[in-house]
Amino acid sequence: MKNALLKIGSLLAGLLLVQIPTGHAEEAPRTIIVMDGSGSMWGQIDGRPKLEIAREAVADVLTRLPAEQELGLIAYGHRSKGNCGDIELIVPPGKNTGQTVVGAVNAMRFLGKTPLSAAVRQAAEALRYGEESATVVLVTDGLETCEADPCALASELEAAGVNFTAHVVGFGLSKEDGAQVACLAENTGGRYIQASNTADLTDALTQTVAAQQTAPETAPVALPEAVISAPSTAAIATTIDVEWTGPNNAEDYLEIVPARTSEVVSGSRNYAYTREGSPARLLVPANEGDYLVRYIWSGPEGRKVLATAPLTVSDSEFAIFLPEGPIQMGSTISVRWKGPDGPGDYLAIRKRDDADAGDISYAYTTDTNPAEIVVPNVPGDFELLYIVEGSGERRAGVSVPLKIVEGEVSLRAAPLVRPGATVSVRWEGPGSSQDYIDIVPSNHTETSGELTYAYIGGAGPGPRELGAPTEPGNYLIRYLSEGAGGRRVLASIPLSVDPNAPEIPAIAMVEATFDVPGDFAGTAIQWSAVPLPGQSTAPEAWAMNEFVTGPVTQQFESGTYAVRGDAADVVFTGEVTISSDGQNRFVILPDETQAPAGSIDLVPSKPGSDNLGEDTGYLCEGPAPCPITDGSTGLSFMLPAGWSTDYPTTEGYTRGAQAAGDVFPPRVNFFRTGTNDALVLGPRQWVAMNGPCEEMGALGPFCMFESTDPQVLAAYQFVKATLKWDPPQDQSSLDRGCVDDDGHGPDACENGMEAEAKAFSDYSHRCLPGDRTVQNCDMRDGATNLSFHLPEDWVAEVEPSSPFPRAEFAQQAGSAHSIWLNPKDWPLGDRGCFLTRVGQLCLDPDSVDEALDGVRQTLQFTLTTGEVLRRCGDEECDFSHPNPALSGRLPALWSVEVGRPLPDGRISTWFWDRDRAGNFKLIGLNQPDGDNCLEAGEGQILCEYTPYISTDEFDLIRENLKVSAAASSGIRTLAPAEFDRALSIVRGN
Repeated sequence: MKNALLKIGSLLAGLLLVQIPTGHAEEAPRTIIVMDGSGSMWGQIDGRPKLEIAREAVADVLTRLPAEQELGLIAYGHRSKGNCGDIELIVPPGKNTGQTVVGAVNAMRFLGKTPLSAAVRQAAEALRYGEESATVVLVTDGLETCEADPCALASELEAAGVNFTAHVVGFGLSKEDGAQVACLAENTGGRYIQASNTADLTDALTQTVAAQQTAPETAPVALPEAVISAPSTAAIATTIDVEWTGPNNAEDYLEIVPARTSEVVSGSRNYAYTREGSPARLLVPANEGDYLVRYIWSGPEGRKVLATAPLTVSDSEFAIFLPEGPIQMGSTISVRWKGPDGPGDYLAIRKRDDADAGDISYAYTTDTNPAEIVVPNVPGDFELLYIVEGSGERRAGVSVPLKIVEGEVSLRAAPLVRPGATVSVRWEGPGSSQDYIDIVPSNHTETSGELTYAYIGGAGPGPRELGAPTEPGNYLIRYLSEGAGGRRVLASIPLSVDPNAPEIPAIAMVEATFDVPGDFAGTAIQWSAVPLPGQSTAPEAWAMNEFVTGPVTQQFESGTYAVRGDAADVVFTGEVTISSDGQNRFVILPDETQAPAGSIDLVPSKPGSDNLGEDTGYLCEGPAPCPITDGSTGLSFMLPAGWSTDYPTTEGYTRGAQAAGDVFPPRVNFFRTGTNDALVLGPRQWVAMNGPCEEMGALGPFCMFESTDPQVLAAYQFVKATLKWDPPQDQSSLDRGCVDDDGHGPDACENGMEAEAKAFSDYSHRCLPGDRTVQNCDMRDGATNLSFHLPEDWVAEVEPSSPFPRAEFAQQAGSAHSIWLNPKDWPLGDRGCFLTRVGQLCLDPDSVDEALDGVRQTLQFTLTTGEVLRRCGDEECDFSHPNPALSGRLPALWSVEVGRPLPDGRISTWFWDRDRAGNFKLIGLNQPDGDNCLEAGEGQILCEYTPYISTDEFDLIRENLKVSAAASSGIRTLAPAEFDRALSIVRGN
């Protein structure tokens, strides 16, 4: 159905294309385009970001506008993230402004939220809608995200305006989302137009922005007659039969639309082609209200409404909501329902239009909502019913049509193996819990009698391992579906067993790199990649336990992955295909529909609430997975949203072992909130009937209680892929007692739990669950102007000092992890210290683990008392600043600060980058005590402060640098006092 809807949408857009006339124009109302500048415009359509498509369509339409048409531009979400007030009138309405609007749209950034209602209101006010005719054209790819009601706004503007009209272009919106913003157009007499590609968007702007022209009078085409007969009332989400007579052209159809709809291009709630016969069956919308059933004729002048019938949609005791998209035979679907939920009520699938048909598959409503139900493993037309099991009776409360498609089913394995070898079979198919893969002789035709088999369900989307027969010969590998209606072979491939077969080669790994757009360069991100289900290959999931900035490179097996990058205030998502013959460098775009990483509750919840008791160690409330690092055991993993754990432990299993001080690999239990689902790392005893286990090296077995729930299977695979153990060097010093009931932190650990130990709440900068001093944890200390990004679960205290501030950074997760900026007395000399733009960052080199070093890298990259001027993306970029005047060119991925004037009239600044290996690279302009110093213009000295800087990078900055002020040329010799001060700055003394 979804594909058919898209086809209709494209057809309507093509038939209703309006050419902009070149003759005499009627006077058109003044118009403002309201352009969506939110971060979701980075989403892709046909492999291109929506923002690129929007720019192209705007340029195509507006450069052909008549000069006398008055046009303006308002943008929202284009200057800052998370700001509902980010709305700007960029181009006031005026004549001959088309090219100005094009240039403004091309210069827009796409960053923030979607305050579309407030933006439309500002556009109406800028047009003086209460005094003269005004038209607003809203282009949006998302719904309102700033707690406003676009429908109420439309009614208000319509009532107060002289002749106010709002058109809405839903760019890439789903049919359901489009219905939520269509009221903004429908309540003002405007159009809602769905645009799903470049051509659609160009057509939509042509129809709404371009001035209407006086068309030559032509003899109208006589409209044929049509009659429709439909019920006057219907309940939500039910189906109705509509009888009709009419011309029945090839593309004629019946549709249901809101009652206020006057245009043909409106975004049908549902439709059926007349060629499918009378009566036509239409699915009623899921929202109450007044609608029209319409006959749409596809005639020589475009589509025309030939007949209408009113339809009132009311709420219902019953409703069934099917998942979107095609439903594959043999699959398990999730169905939301509405009904009385009696003790015997159930959902049933039956053959459509067969009065004697029995239940093919069923699921009781008492089990869950949504309900999981297995569909037939043959394609065809069926129906899904809500069955009420009353006292002495059984009746259907509601039914909806259910179309089952064949879908993709395939197998892939080595065609020739040795006797008894392990055969790895990759599969694509319905993937239901009882489906399985087997091996049978080549002439075997029965659906039973297999030599060996492996279930699809219970182990996720990966390959299935089967033992090859020991006897040489020809065999078949088969995919068997246990879908509703009986067992059926869906696919098979030949297998030859031969003692002389070659060894099966190892899986090849390829390198892939993930990065973000240039606008987000320098953002600290935690990456993960999960293979999409249904692939012929089934690679492993991968995730990082730390936040990093810059591109990330990792080895992967070829395949298609869902990639996610979690930052403090933005989420990046995308699907990528990694192949051995591709470049495999991917820019992952921001996704406004996703919330940043879930919160981690380190405080036990109240006993008895949602299955959480006093032993709850970690809770991920979602909506995204939470990175967990347990300081007491060194165990880290990603905790899925909606899951919790008890406290990880390395204690012995028995009192004797505990008394002896034996330390074991970490053990921990994972619980799915509100259910009995559980995963276990390191169980003491485990029997096979409990469920499957996999060995995790030094961590021992990781087990799952038997389940066919896809969410549990996915959680098991995700946690397994992210489990990591870095045992603390000094187990006793990392005891959980470092955090007492008063919230005392690392100071308590280091000072023996003294009464005066410092609590986390005493730190002035905090990035803690439920206690963030700044929402996105990008800190700036008011007293010293020191800014930095504080990682999750860390706190900081900053104190003034000269020439640079001092600071302590401490981890909240129950350990003594701390990092110091410019410490007063550092006992290790230069050991453990790293150069930053504001002095030295120091940590104990003997206790550094990967997580702590990742925090050090983040701080080293972000610490500054200046202001970032420009960050480059994947390509070189120019920078410029007027006061103090500084301009030039940066290598890809490099950054530069705004310059600072020195007493001698010169300007100082820093240039920096961090490469893939995490190495910090720093170049200074007119900064003291650098290496490899060269002139960069008269009196300007450019020096290196770290290794790893390439000659090309240094030369690009040096050769393009322009500074307004100049001093004496040549490298100036520092006086002894200046030299001592320079050393002091670099060393942090």
